[in-house]
Amino acid sequence: MSEYRRKRSKQRDLRMQVLNPECRQCARTGGSAFSLGGKTYQLTKNDNKVNHLHGGTTGLHHAVWEAKAGNGVKGPFVHLERKSPDGEDGYPGEMSITARYTLLASRNCIELVVTAVSTQDCPVNFTN
Repeated sequence: MSEYRRKRSKQRDLRMQVLNPECRQCARTGGSAFSLGGKTYQLTKNDNKVNHLHGGTTGLHHAVWEAKAGNGVKGPFVHLERKSPDGEDGYPGEMSITARYTLLASRNCIELVVTAVSTQDCPVNFTN
């Protein structure tokens, strides 16, 4: 692969990581397990084969998201949606996630609103 194509590929990867939430749990989970409601959940080990880091091997930033663009009351927006299936990287419950980016031209900034609804209790800690 040429150096130009490698750089372009890295730019596309970076662009997607900026647009959508990184993972369900943006943190390091020691021992790749957590307990909730009296049950222990084993997560994928992707950090030195011991810990779970930033959502595991799948990660939301690798997923394909449904996207739509439009104009809202606050300004133009991009709306992203994804369902993270029950058990993905070891997390309980199917989680419906939305991320909406709105250009607030009057304030010269971008507003990000992320929501998540899970079918089971589950830790969530997003970053983008």
